Amino acid sequence: MAGIVKSGQSVTCVFVTSNPTTGAAVNADSLPTGLIYVNGTVNAASVTVTNITTGVYKAAVTLPSLSAGDVVDLRISATVSTIAGEGAVWSATADTKRVSDLADFAGGAVASVSGAVGSVTGAVGSVTGNVGGNVTGSVGSVASGGITSGSFAAGAINAAAIATDAIDADALAADAVARQVFVLAVPRPPQLPREGAGHLHVEPDGAALRQHQAQSLGFDNLTR
Repeated sequence: MAGIVKSGQSVTCVFVTSNPTTGAAVNADSLPTGLIYVNGTVNAASVTVTNITTGVYKAAVTLPSLSAGDVVDLRISATVSTIAGEGAVWSATADTKRVSDLADFAGGAVASVSGAVGSVTGAVGSVTGNVGGNVTGSVGSVASGGITSGSFAAGAINAAAIATDAIDADALAADAVARQVFVLAVPRPPQLPREGAGHLHVEPDGAALRQHQAQSLGFDNLTR
C-alpha cells in the first residue's frame, strides 16, 4: 500500500522488467502498458509508461474522482523474451483529504469550519479577520475585566452601530441601571412677623410684605 491518495492527484511509480531465466534487468519486448483499478474495476484513467533505463520504467497517471475508502491499484502488463507477464505494482487507499492538506494548528490557517465547534479549551490569541456572519447563539459569560475600554477602538460603537429598538426594557436585567433620588430644595418664603411687632398694618395689595421688607432694611414702621 502506498498510503492515502485523493481525487485528481498525480501519481508516478517505478517498476522493473527482468529476464525470466536469469532475473537480470532487461527491457520488455515492447513498451509495457498500465491500467488503473478502483475497487477492483478497471477505470478509464490514462496511464503513461516511460522507459528510464535498461529494465526500469515509470508509470504516471492522474487519479480519477474517488470517494473516501476507495482502493486504487495500478496493474502493469509486459512481455519479456516472448513471455508475457503482469501484476499490480502500486496500490493505495483514497480519502477526501491527505494529511498534508490539513492545516498545521501550530501556525497554519484553517480555511473554514462547516460544522459546530464543541469547545475551545485554550486561549484564542486574536482574530485579525472579520466575523462575516452573525452570532445566533448566546455567549455564556465574560469574565470580570474581560471587556474593558481598551477592547473597543474609538468610534467602534456609535448610534449607527445599534439598530433601532436594539436595547429596550426587556434587554436590561432588574436593577441593571441603578436609580438615584434627587431632592429638590425649595427655599421657604420669609416668615412674616406677628401682628403688633413693629406696628405691622395688614392691608391688601401686598402691604404686609412691604412692611416686612422695610423692617429688614432698618425701618420700624411703614404706612401708606
